[in-house]
Amino acid sequence: MLRDYFYSLQSSLLYHIELFCKSQNWEIKIVFLILSITLFLSFPSYDVFKNENYINIHWKPILIKIDNPFADLTDIYGPGSHASKINLRLTVPIIAKCFHLGIYGIVILQFLFGICLLFATVKLVYKITKDRITSFFASLTIGSIFPGITSFVELRGIFDGIAISLLTFALLFRNPIWIWLCMFLSFWTDERAIIAASLVWLFHIFEHSHSKENKFYFSTLLQTQPMSIVIAWVTYVISRCLVSVYFDLHTPTGGVGLHILLDQVNNAPMGIWTGLEGGWVLVLFAAILLILQRRYIWLLLFVIFSLSVIVLALSVVDITRSMAYILPAFFFALRVLSLTERTEDVRRYTLLACLISVLWPNYYAGGKHSIWWNYPLPIQLVRWLFKT
Repeated sequence: MLRDYFYSLQSSLLYHIELFCKSQNWEIKIVFLILSITLFLSFPSYDVFKNENYINIHWKPILIKIDNPFADLTDIYGPGSHASKINLRLTVPIIAKCFHLGIYGIVILQFLFGICLLFATVKLVYKITKDRITSFFASLTIGSIFPGITSFVELRGIFDGIAISLLTFALLFRNPIWIWLCMFLSFWTDERAIIAASLVWLFHIFEHSHSKENKFYFSTLLQTQPMSIVIAWVTYVISRCLVSVYFDLHTPTGGVGLHILLDQVNNAPMGIWTGLEGGWVLVLFAAILLILQRRYIWLLLFVIFSLSVIVLALSVVDITRSMAYILPAFFFALRVLSLTERTEDVRRYTLLACLISVLWPNYYAGGKHSIWWNYPLPIQLVRWLFKT
């Protein structure tokens, strides 16, 4: 009886989603439907802006950088402070300075980038799978995990959502100039994007290869899209060195390293899980498929680049924040699966990932044992009502 009930429920759900996805302007409708679900499941704690101490700790360094993007925060806050680590994260301060944005303007900018990330996800997944229902499930998956919500819920003057959005745009674009620009700006937004860019590079060389065969074509490394990422790496390193020398700006390396990883290994499973949650299903299935097809070079590169992001994430205190940069692995996995698996099967895999992500509470893991819940809207309303 239960089996028949759930089968009927699934059929009805798919039918209504298919009707919705066949409507005019379906991509925009999906984005705003998912945005509504995202904000219901994880609503921002806007009440923090009432706390003057919160503003002084998290936003005052940003305001200093907006006033003078090349100000040395190490002199003001000391080399061991978090503020000193944003010395060379210049994308948002320069944009804010150019457009005269204050704190609320930057929060709105982040929010808009979050919406653009959802739209890019819908476009990219449809481009990969040619299936609107899969696009819906994949986008809802992203909107239910930390990489997709960080632009909305992160209110500490931390701009990972913008960097991750730029990485996703680089996956969607084919024009090498736009890819270079997105990568270059993401590097200047947060250094974590430099490592995550390897997965974007892998995605593009996979696109250029005759991927239904079991060979790795080295000629694809010279295609314009992968090369634009390499050029972005090179131009970033050169420009960062020039800025560092000319303005005497440096980023302290304290709070990063093997000792941090070993100290917080207790929180590693939860931290890794929060990077993709249900999206790990697709990553696992893609890895198994690469093994079965004996595409060992692709598998090796995929594992190495993904592990690089994971190890980096576990080597800093903000585990979930850093794990969010593994998002390109989700799209690479979907690309691998879509090449040989039936559309119906890819749809089922994505539905499974979506259900897990929607049903799992959105947690943020950091340090040795700290875990925070990004509260859904009903919990936020209760908090505000009783002023907790």
